[in-house]
Amino acid sequence: MNTAVNNEQADAVQADVATQVLFNSPHYYVAEISCQPKLLGFEVVDKFTGRGAFLDGAVAEHMRESFQALVADHEGTVTAEEVDEFIGGYDALLLQRVVYH
Repeated sequence: MNTAVNNEQADAVQADVATQVLFNSPHYYVAEISCQPKLLGFEVVDKFTGRGAFLDGAVAEHMRESFQALVADHEGTVTAEEVDEFIGGYDALLLQRVVYH
């Protein structure tokens, strides 16, 4: 196995990974992590409880599709309170304690 080639491949993959903050309210923080065009997942943090999670796979796809449906239902205009309520539906998955350093 050629380690130099493997490290180069890993560096190329890391270079394509992007993080974009999608929502940042007093209650929640949500960032999308993607490797274009593939969604890798969402980082979701509940600022009130200090808990968060990285949601990936089918859960991330479901979250994306559900949010797109919410926006479509509101004809493209969604309030921060409505987004907070939507994200609150995922609270049961936010089990990891957030540690600031």
